[in-house]
Amino acid sequence: MRLIVTLLLYLTAAPLAAQGLSERDIVQVQGLLADMGYRAELGTVDGVMGPGTAAAITSFQRETGKKVTGTPSRALIEQLRQLHGQGWDRGEVVATGPSFDCGRAGTAVERTICADTRLSRLDRDVAQAYAAALARGGDRNAVRADQKRWLGLRNDCGNDRRCIDNAMTGRIYILNKR
Repeated sequence: MRLIVTLLLYLTAAPLAAQGLSERDIVQVQGLLADMGYRAELGTVDGVMGPGTAAAITSFQRETGKKVTGTPSRALIEQLRQLHGQGWDRGEVVATGPSFDCGRAGTAVERTICADTRLSRLDRDVAQAYAAALARGGDRNAVRADQKRWLGLRNDCGNDRRCIDNAMTGRIYILNKR
């Protein structure tokens, strides 16, 4: 079994290495795809070029009329960056702000979220996942209490973008499991 896994990793890593793509590049591709609405196909942003990442790339390529390869490349990274900067989301340009009014941002975390497109998108994703968790039923009071506790933890991040990103990405995962 170990040999099979090693062989699979080698076979999938060789084309990426040949293109000069690193694990960091794959994380960037995954993060951009997640921000642009491909989170369901993608799964986790982990730097591993797996079937979820290939499916998300394939969906993106189909929806943008590009040649469908399902593999990352420097050209793909550039396309993703360009469309991401325009607020592109599954073929539509959408609002790039967070789920709250930035004019009323009162904490360092809120101001940091307002100043960052990715964090704004993650904030909208958290709000959507929270609403879906409440709508699924179950103990709504427990969901609300858990969200309140999480907000306190997220606010401890201050203006640390990476901390906020990690907190929100983790919260989306947890809310989607409820």
